[in-house]
Amino acid sequence: MTDAAIDCGGPRKTLIICPIGLGNFIMATPAIELLSRQIGRENLHLLALKPGIKAMAEATGYFAEVHSWDPDKEGMGRGLGVLKGLRSMQFDYSLSLFPTGDWKFVLFGFLAGARRRIGFAYPNSGLPKLMQSKSYPLDVKLHDTDQNYGMMERALGVAEDGPRRTVFAFPAEHPEMETLRQERYFVCHPGSSAERGMKEKRLPPRAFADVIRMIHREFGLKCLLIGGPEEAELRAEIETMAPHAFIDYKSRNLNELAALIDPAQFYMGNDSGLMHVSVALGKRCIAFFGPTDDRRNGPYSDGLRREERGYHLIVRRDDLDCTPCWTIHTIGANPPCKFGDTRCLKQMDGARIWPKVKAYLSVVLKEGSGTKKLA
Repeated sequence: MTDAAIDCGGPRKTLIICPIGLGNFIMATPAIELLSRQIGRENLHLLALKPGIKAMAEATGYFAEVHSWDPDKEGMGRGLGVLKGLRSMQFDYSLSLFPTGDWKFVLFGFLAGARRRIGFAYPNSGLPKLMQSKSYPLDVKLHDTDQNYGMMERALGVAEDGPRRTVFAFPAEHPEMETLRQERYFVCHPGSSAERGMKEKRLPPRAFADVIRMIHREFGLKCLLIGGPEEAELRAEIETMAPHAFIDYKSRNLNELAALIDPAQFYMGNDSGLMHVSVALGKRCIAFFGPTDDRRNGPYSDGLRREERGYHLIVRRDDLDCTPCWTIHTIGANPPCKFGDTRCLKQMDGARIWPKVKAYLSVVLKEGSGTKKLA
């Protein structure tokens, strides 16, 4: 490849600047693994902008060191201290993964002082291209996983066509593991991050309860609701609407979360980090999408780059021409709903959803493929 930007035969101490979402990191793991393998983990560092990303990154074993600063919860003083430490390390390269086109990410990457700065050219901001040594064009048709993988191939000057699998590196460990494996259930995440307007990605609780009740009635599967402690009231509200359709197991850490998801028949829920965790653990997904673009950040499967659809079920309103509105052209902006009511999700109900879910599960569960690992 003629536009390679990394000289793997010379000094190659490299800093990856990671997007702020947990799901973004998981979607980027195939690209990060490729880079770690090509330049050597001893040369690779990561800037993680959430404690959860730091923990996941360290568990992969891809990095010599993971640096951390949470801009939502830690002060600017802490950020400047991290920046000073990164500058002192004198990186040969920095790579800004997609999507890190916001000016704060771009400025941080520039000030970190790497000799060559590599990233993307964004359609809605000229700043990244001004501050990067090499800016690769975005492909509007690609999933984020393949977007980052493609940039990594071009930057390294390599081409690899093997299977791409996202990674959640925590082993499944739970004190009730044996009991869990005897249950027949699916996991459901009815929440999403409450930060930066991400609550707009949530299907209404009543719609979740109705579909969960119908799955229990039709297929005999119970539901295990998963999510963080901040979503406890949301889970309790849904449970009161379908009281006989649930099982209850808790997770106290990421190992136990993996243990809850791993034996499940499938995942159902919103576009969230836990959807991407479930994909990485080999689960098929029923995912509800509204403002976000499932072509970019839907549940991944290796067949997507060959335009093979159907491994996961995407449910969205097909009678609206305004969805998705958070696309590759609005990175970092997340524009508000033009109607003011996020009707693409808030006006979706069980009656609209159920025929699609029933048809999908009738095939998936009959084949026994609900628990198959991704090929």
